[in-house]
This record gives sequence, structure tokens and C-alpha cells, in this order.
Amino acid sequence: MGARKYLFLVVIILVTLIITFHRALNLTTQNLWPFSSSTNIAIVTFHGARADKSLKSKQEYASHWGYELLVGEPAYEDISSAWPAISYLHSLTHRHPHIKWFWYLSPTALIMNSTLTLESHILHNLTSPQYRDRDLIVAWDCRTLNTASFLLRNSKWSRPFLELVLARQGANTVGEVMERLYWENQLLGQRYHFVPARTVCGLAADACDDGERYLYHEGDFVLDFPFCAEKCTAGSMLEGTKRQDVDHNT
Repeated sequence: MGARKYLFLVVIILVTLIITFHRALNLTTQNLWPFSSSTNIAIVTFHGARADKSLKSKQEYASHWGYELLVGEPAYEDISSAWPAISYLHSLTHRHPHIKWFWYLSPTALIMNSTLTLESHILHNLTSPQYRDRDLIVAWDCRTLNTASFLLRNSKWSRPFLELVLARQGANTVGEVMERLYWENQLLGQRYHFVPARTVCGLAADACDDGERYLYHEGDFVLDFPFCAEKCTAGSMLEGTKRQDVDHNT
């Protein structure tokens, strides 16, 4: 009888240890992964009277991969300006606490490769310990930081950061303000995570004169027409995508 009790206790202890280890492993994995599901990611953009194709590409992409799509009304006539996005993102961090990552995408930007997910294409890099405290994912273009496509973690850091950016609103672009904050404040800059330009956004052929590395190539994730603004129509944006493919295939 004593042997049976001893064996029973050993089994209980082993089962408890296995359960504890399994929970600890899951907790560690969750801490390393900056998101848990597609429902924790939202695509943020604006309506554009002449950017129907752009919005449609975002709607289809969000629906396919299970992301939320948050569409605001632009405060400026120039839909290529990112200033309304900063105010909108600031409000969204309070209104959508369940969202872990916001992906801002300009109304002048088209999702060209819908087979790429944000998790596999961009966010997986943040699982490394040295990148776990990064809250802004952004790329350089031929002028400054490219704010046509960037990701912002919904964190305590992000809200005051957005307020700092808004406090400098004026003649400069959002990209220029973000760049200046990066160089001026080392602690702030440590939260930036830079990715290659075409990882988040390739530019239209007439947007940069500084080589090919910033320009859209066939198969890239996103194509932006930074000087499109209201003069673009859905047809002209579509024609632009065809022209881009022809330019890079010749």
C-alpha cells in the first residue's frame, strides 16, 4: 500500500512539473512574439475622393488576412500628407486598446503583393531580444523618412511620441520631423526600427532621382505615388502600376 501511495505521488509531481513547464514555455513564446493574432493588427488609412483603387486594395488585403481596417476622413485636401495620420493614430491608440500594431498606409499607396503578411514580411524581425523594445517601424527614402507606409506599436511610448511629432507641425513634413527627433534624442531614437525602403513601400518611377533602391520593383509589397494627391484618378493609378511593371521588365 505504501508503494502505491509513493508511486501515485511521483506521478502527480511529474504531471505538475510537465504542466508548469508547458505554461512557462508558452509564456516565454508569447513574450517574444510582438503580436498574437491578425485581429491585433489594424491597417489605418483615409478616404480619398480619387483614390478608390487604393482603398479597395486595402479592403481586400485586410479581409483576406483578418486585419482590421480603420478608415478616417482626411483633414487636408492633400491626401498624400501624413499630418492627419498622426492625429488619427493618436486617437486610435485610446479608442482601440486591443490593437497591438497600427499600419498606416497613405491613400496614395497601393498594396501590390497581397501574398505577404505583415507578420511574416515585417514583424517577425522583432522577435529577436534586441528588437523587442522597438515601437516604430519605418524606412528611409531618397529625401527623409518615408511616412507613406509605417508601423506603430500601440504602447505607452507611442502616445507621447505622437504628441511630440504634432507639437512640431508646421512647414516640415512628418518624415522630416520624425527624422529630426531621431537625431536629437538618443533614447527616443532607440525605439525606431529601420527596414529597407522597399520592404514597406516602393516609390513610383518619377518620385526619386537617387537610384533604384527606393523605387518599386515587380513583386514588392507596396507601391506609393507620393506626388499623386488629388490629381490622380483610380485609372491613372492603375495605369501607373502597369507602367511600373513595364519599366522594370524592359
